[in-house]
Amino acid sequence: MTATGPDDIIEEKALPPKVNPFLTSSTECPICKSEVPWHHIKPSIYSERDKDVDLRPRTVKWLKEGYSEHHPRLYYMLHCSHCHFTADSETFEAPSNQCSLSAAKFSKRFTALYTQNRQVKKIVTKLSSGINVLSLDLYQAVKLHLLAIFQFQLFDEIAKKDAMNIGRYCLRLAWLYRDIYELDTKKKEQAGRIIKLIRSLKKDWPLIPANEKTALKMAAQYYQTTLEGSYAVETVYDEINLLMILSRIHMKLGDIPEAHTFLGSGKAKFRNFERETSELMRLSAQADKAAQSRRQDDSPMPKKKVSDEQLSEMSTDSRKLKFLTDEVQMLFEDVRDEWETKQKEKANKIIEAHQDKPVEELRRILLHNKIDKGVVLKLYPEQTKKKGLFNIFD
Repeated sequence: MTATGPDDIIEEKALPPKVNPFLTSSTECPICKSEVPWHHIKPSIYSERDKDVDLRPRTVKWLKEGYSEHHPRLYYMLHCSHCHFTADSETFEAPSNQCSLSAAKFSKRFTALYTQNRQVKKIVTKLSSGINVLSLDLYQAVKLHLLAIFQFQLFDEIAKKDAMNIGRYCLRLAWLYRDIYELDTKKKEQAGRIIKLIRSLKKDWPLIPANEKTALKMAAQYYQTTLEGSYAVETVYDEINLLMILSRIHMKLGDIPEAHTFLGSGKAKFRNFERETSELMRLSAQADKAAQSRRQDDSPMPKKKVSDEQLSEMSTDSRKLKFLTDEVQMLFEDVRDEWETKQKEKANKIIEAHQDKPVEELRRILLHNKIDKGVVLKLYPEQTKKKGLFNIFD
């Protein structure tokens, strides 16, 4: 073995260069026609997993090492630095597509609101200042989500009817608020800046979604508005999917009765859709059989109610909806059991403090303290009077 001296050169294998995790593309702003960059993390190098009740991914699985300091959720919005228009990547180029406004009217009204309304300009200026789309942090991401929500709320045609995007932005804003408390200390420090920002906006924007709970409630409000009359809800699949999202949001809010209502409505619509699909498939099979027998005598072919392609699509939707409703049902049962346990614990403490009260009084006290009626009746069932001989036919 040859000894190595101080002058000997030891060759080391060079580490492979770190791959840039970002993709940067550009598009045209629909308002001012400026070129707008979209800077986001490559979808091929990560996957989001372990979804919370309201669909927020709890973990990011990086398919390549060395990128865990990045947070994909921050790069959801596109933002024009010239006119400050902000929306997600699917909506940005054509923001009026899912509403009754034309592109020209949307652009004209947006420009007029920003240039002529002092209050609007003040809020937009405050939320768009200091935005660097090439280097976003949690504080900037919250600002962009608030900006997009505020801008779309300015249009009654969207806020009072086609509100799907506002609902989605509010939901994702709630996720960002939750991120503040689950990320590392450095990012937690941004919470103070966010609180200060929201306080400074409250006077001009009283209904600002200022925290996770408010953002979730606002998301539910706008999703329900969409469900009740939006052009975006075109199919039964769209309708049931929205009902399941609403059920999930109310579960996260702890409003279990409301979550159960939306879940029940979605399941009922799915059963109707499943029956309709089965019946159409049966009729289609009959039509095919009749067509085969009529080919020999050249008699007119029976017409199908729907095409084979439509039937195939309905069958696929039916399978997807079964998985979707079953998943939310199982989730609901877990959340409901946990909620019911907490309700009973709270109720027992209240009962302990009012042991001398009669049953009727206890029921009123429990309901007043926001114990669910169903839980109260489980603890103190209402006794039905037995019918006597003379009132049996009443």
